[in-house]
Amino acid sequence: MMPSMILKTNRKNLDIVAKGRIFPSLAETWHLVTTFLLATFAWIFFRSDTIHDAFLYIQGIFSASIFDMPQKYSLLIFLYVFFMFVVEWLGRTGNYALESLQSGLNNRPLRWLFYIILIAMIVSYSGNQQQFIYFEF
Repeated sequence: MMPSMILKTNRKNLDIVAKGRIFPSLAETWHLVTTFLLATFAWIFFRSDTIHDAFLYIQGIFSASIFDMPQKYSLLIFLYVFFMFVVEWLGRTGNYALESLQSGLNNRPLRWLFYIILIAMIVSYSGNQQQFIYFEF
C-alpha cells in the first residue's frame, strides 16, 4: 500500500469494469482473473495453520481429481455460484447487486418471489457457523 501511495498509483483503477458493455475486454478479463487468483491464493496462506498445510491445499486444488466428473451436488453449487456471479456482474454499477434488478422487477409479487428464492438458496447452501476471521488474532 505504501509504495502505491508514494508513487500515486493507488487511486488509478476506480472506474467500473466494462462500463456501458455487457462483457469486459480481454485485458479487463485478464486483470479480473489475475486479481481474483492472487487474492484467493493469498487467503489460502492467510487461513492455513502452517505453510505446509497451505501447500497441501494448493496441491489438492491441482490434483488429478480436478478432471473428474463432478457429482450432482457439486453441479448445483456451481449453478448457484454462476447465478450469483451473473447477478453481481449485472449489478456492478449500482450500490449493491440487486439494485438494478429491482427496477426491472416492478411487479411486486415477482420481486418477492425472487427474494424468497434467493433466501432459500442461501439458507439451503449455508455451511457450519465459523468464527469471524479477525477474532482469531
